[in-house]
Amino acid sequence: MATTPSGGKTSKRKTPDHNTPNTACSIEDKYRAAFEHTAAATFIFDEDTTITLANAKVTELTGYSAAEIAGKLKWIDLVAPGDAERIRLYHMPGTDPGVGSPTEYELKIYDKSGEIRDVLAHVARIPDTGSTIASWVDVTERHKNEAERIRLATAAEQSYESYTITDSHGRIQYVNTAFEQMTGLSREQVVGKRIEKIFSGQKDADIFSIMRFSVASGEVWSGRITNRDTEGKVYQTETRISPIRDAAGKILHFLSIKRDISTEVQLEEQLRQAQRLQAIGTLAGGIAHDFNNILAGIMGYTEMSLAEAPKDSDLHRKLKRVMEGCYRARDLVHQILAFSRQNKQERKPVQIELIVEEALKLLRSTLPASIKILKKIETDHSVVLADPSRIHQVLMNLCTNAFHAMKSGPGELYIQLGDIRIQEDKIPSGLDLAPGTYVKLVV
Repeated sequence: MATTPSGGKTSKRKTPDHNTPNTACSIEDKYRAAFEHTAAATFIFDEDTTITLANAKVTELTGYSAAEIAGKLKWIDLVAPGDAERIRLYHMPGTDPGVGSPTEYELKIYDKSGEIRDVLAHVARIPDTGSTIASWVDVTERHKNEAERIRLATAAEQSYESYTITDSHGRIQYVNTAFEQMTGLSREQVVGKRIEKIFSGQKDADIFSIMRFSVASGEVWSGRITNRDTEGKVYQTETRISPIRDAAGKILHFLSIKRDISTEVQLEEQLRQAQRLQAIGTLAGGIAHDFNNILAGIMGYTEMSLAEAPKDSDLHRKLKRVMEGCYRARDLVHQILAFSRQNKQERKPVQIELIVEEALKLLRSTLPASIKILKKIETDHSVVLADPSRIHQVLMNLCTNAFHAMKSGPGELYIQLGDIRIQEDKIPSGLDLAPGTYVKLVV
């Protein structure tokens, strides 16, 4: 007690004594509460790895009860065989964590049911004791998720489809190898950039706006997109863009999957072309039949007129020209029917020299006088197995093209027919020919 100047008395405040038994007990209770309620499986063990004290998380992780653990269980016996030798070396008698062994490491343990668990261990020596404190964090699910992520990443890298992941604002965060091969752009060139900037000029802005609106609203967008790679090659892709959400449903990323369908589009176009040709062939076949009926009447009356006209008369010669035209028209009908697949093409031995002579007679009457026709026929094997009407048509087409190349000006049309022998070691590439003698037609 102290006396004040006025004679009153005051009491002096006492400072807590941390060395008193009650205070030491309070601190120990706090440490024990922290030990018991920590999120990790925490335990204290002796130098022979016998667990002397463990919290409830150890029971939860290992499956052993508290009575089975304290003073009875050596945690080294829980370690999987593949890790046992390494862990024993870490905890040899006289070895301090952080000095002769690590303070943090991963290991595999068996729980009471025999299931393997992956744990991350943190260990530390308790000063002035022969004991060590350890905490184990179960990382089994983390490893499973990491393994699953690696599997998915590997699958994405090996996929033939292009994968692009962007953030919610359309900024590219990941592309796979197929994207690089498809576009010709490397990861370094695109990661961090907005996706519409990468493909600007290759797609209408309206389409990008529709895509952004659909995907931003949480819908899945799919469709065909035409793009151009870094070398200028145009390709088409079947594209599907979908949102990636978190557990709360918030959109975090967008995933774009593209498949190059350029070959498929070409095949589709070829199929449509074949269908159009089939329709034209059907129409042509019907027209050819009608024309054949008309032609039959013309040929009939011409043959009767030929029989009545004097053989040496000019009328007889003109009627023969009419018949030659009728025969050529009949062959043309056969070609149309062959095109429409209503008549089988027939090949027979023909003397190609005669076909050339006949075609040149027709050409002379149609070409202007400024075009001079020169022919050179040197062949001893002019008989070939072919369709005469097709040979005639090919020659007429070649000569017509040559005439057009001269642009109606004065010129010379040169036709050569000769023999050529092809030896086995000199067969031109791309030609399915057997060695032997052939007839060569040059225009």
